[in-house]
Amino acid sequence: MRNLFLSLMALSAAVAPVIPVAAQGAVAGPSSNSAASAPRAFDRATHYALLNQLKDKAEYLKIGEIIDKPSSQDEANANLDWLGIQFKTGASSYFSFQYSRLLSAYADAIPGNQGDQLRGTALAAMLHAIIASQAEAQQCADRTARADRPMRFMQMLNTMGLLEQNEEVRKMAGFIAFNMEQRTWDVRKQINDASFLCMNGMAAMSAGLTNSEPREVETPEGQIGRTFTVQPPADFVYERLPNEEWWPKAEELRAKNGAALKSLLNVDDLSFDPGN
Repeated sequence: MRNLFLSLMALSAAVAPVIPVAAQGAVAGPSSNSAASAPRAFDRATHYALLNQLKDKAEYLKIGEIIDKPSSQDEANANLDWLGIQFKTGASSYFSFQYSRLLSAYADAIPGNQGDQLRGTALAAMLHAIIASQAEAQQCADRTARADRPMRFMQMLNTMGLLEQNEEVRKMAGFIAFNMEQRTWDVRKQINDASFLCMNGMAAMSAGLTNSEPREVETPEGQIGRTFTVQPPADFVYERLPNEEWWPKAEELRAKNGAALKSLLNVDDLSFDPGN
């Protein structure tokens, strides 16, 4: 099982799968100016700069749109690599979640063993999103919002089929998730991510109900019944607790990560043996 998980440093470059991308526009017809009609070369540095700018502004919806609708295969691969960088360097749990989703899409688009390898890393990323968001959400002043993101990530995990992988893969994924969370905590605990983590609590809902009516949206995959959303006013501020108030509770939860992962993965230990 050596190299079961590909290097997270250059994952898309290593596998170079082809996945569906959005059309770049209809062809108008022949042109005498071939240079004018040629597609513009993809600039990875410019694309990374755009994604980083959106990340700094916590424009997660816009980032999600870019990830879901790449204009070329080069852009799709760049998105995957950029998400991998966020996963490794301690960005919001949102990016671990998106990394897992995109890895799963790649895995579904390529045959054989490479797809299995990507699914293992996708499991690690989603596990990381769950345990990281559980700790990070303690920054929410609205206590009713703290369980929302971990719960939603767990729902996604249960619908993606990633837990159906064999025991060795599950152990390795748990090992990666646990150690990545440990390694990046000092960075993540400084991030003000309240606008993402705290958005579905009673405070935001109450503010939204004073300004608008509930709006029905598509029910997430794996759930039943009708789903409604309430949008708080544009100037609503998601309150973040001072670090000294939420860090201790986050540390209590982090101390339970190992046991929680073993229970979720139904394994006796979290291990990674690159020699097998």
